[in-house]
Amino acid sequence: MSAKRSQRRGGRQKTREELETKRNNVIQELIATERSYVEKLRALIDIYAVPLRSAARSANNSLIPAYDAHVIFGNIERVSEVNERFLGDLEAWQKGEMDPKETIGSLCRDHFVDFHVYKRYINGYQHALESSRELEAKNPLYAAFLQKAREREECKKLGISDLLIMPVQRIPRYTLLLTDLLKVTPEDDPDAQRIQLALERVNEIGQLAGNRIAESVAELHHIHTTIEGCPPNLISASRAFIGAVDASEI
Repeated sequence: MSAKRSQRRGGRQKTREELETKRNNVIQELIATERSYVEKLRALIDIYAVPLRSAARSANNSLIPAYDAHVIFGNIERVSEVNERFLGDLEAWQKGEMDPKETIGSLCRDHFVDFHVYKRYINGYQHALESSRELEAKNPLYAAFLQKAREREECKKLGISDLLIMPVQRIPRYTLLLTDLLKVTPEDDPDAQRIQLALERVNEIGQLAGNRIAESVAELHHIHTTIEGCPPNLISASRAFIGAVDASEI
């Protein structure tokens, strides 16, 4: 009897250890992808937004109208600011430099309060993309600037359309990561409730409405959250929601 109890305890211990390993893997993926994402935001701002906005303010500007510069980049700096702070705390937590009471769940929960800035960005995304494409088609100077910027090392061969879509794609990526994290966090762990609240907050951002692209993003986000293992790049600059049908596996 004692041996059986010992085996059960050993099995439970092994299960918790396996969960902890999987949990750590998800956390590492969250931090690594956040670092990569923030690097791309910096490239979008430093290589595209800053010089183009500067040109738009120039007296002899023929590169980009001021209105287009405003529309194309929207509030990308505000989006970048909240993610820079989030990444900073994630990395500090990873290094053990934060209050021991802080958890990955509490960091996500607290920082996602500031992610309301994504709503404005997502609402303006389609207009931004269309404005950039129209300007590229009719203005050779702008087209040449985009080509040259794309070749910069910081951009990693990513064009402006590839970078503008990044914040739109990042929201479902958070949903996927937090859902995975919740699955490998024991129900009796206090962090489970924090992760759940963070998940609710980021899902609320994904459920936008009010214009064509926002509604399309919301529909694609809903599909993403209901299909297990659905890739975040379902939402891309080349996709729009057309319709959905229910299907059953036979």
